[in-house]
Amino acid sequence: MKKNLNFKKNWDKSYNRLENYLFYPNEELIKFVNRYVDRRKTLKVKKKNLTFLDIGCGAGRNLKFLLENGFKVIGVDLSKIAINQSKKLLKFYSFDKSRYKLLNLTSEYLNFQENSIDYVISDSALDSMSNSEFLKIIEIIYKILKPKGLFYLNLINLKKIIQSGKLLNRYDLLISSKHENQTIQSYFDLKRINKSFKKFKFLDIYEIIKKNKKKNNLINKKNNLKKKKNIIFMLNKNEYIRNINK
Repeated sequence: MKKNLNFKKNWDKSYNRLENYLFYPNEELIKFVNRYVDRRKTLKVKKKNLTFLDIGCGAGRNLKFLLENGFKVIGVDLSKIAINQSKKLLKFYSFDKSRYKLLNLTSEYLNFQENSIDYVISDSALDSMSNSEFLKIIEIIYKILKPKGLFYLNLINLKKIIQSGKLLNRYDLLISSKHENQTIQSYFDLKRINKSFKKFKFLDIYEIIKKNKKKNNLINKKNNLKKKKNIIFMLNKNEYIRNINK
């Protein structure tokens, strides 16, 4: 509990410095919703009786996108400052308060009814905690997702450690740089992913590679590799759509 409180304070400091004060939704989440949840075909948005739980919702950028597209949302974050930023954002756009909830919670209090959530998303959040905390939350997500529910998340790839800090183990880094100082950055490879999500069926998994461009707009593939991320779409429990290994 004490460690959680320390990390909570450090995340509050990070959000006070506006280090993750973002407004536009993650484009991979947009693709996920469009492809697997609901593809809009009209200008008018219909309200849907489908609930998204955003774990590590931050300043609310993805909550705003989901509300705009007619979904109900629950935003959860460890940081009180992040939740306050989400409140201000959603209030600014005058969203119906009955369509969303914002909760300042740690994993110890992440209690939802079993099989009650249609979709869970976690955008750049589950790789910002220790492995033990991560595994605890994965178990909670598996429990609360409906049998046909979907789980979207993205994770930092172990191939490219980009932060400065102290490695606590093979995967967890205690950040020493100013950005997100004294928080955990946790890295993933396929071995860890397969082991951590063995209860889930994979719907899609792919790697995003971002490269820096030179002044002449040519990309040097060897020297300008900046950052890699694994983006994972998952299907809950025993439902199965496509085996990507085939």
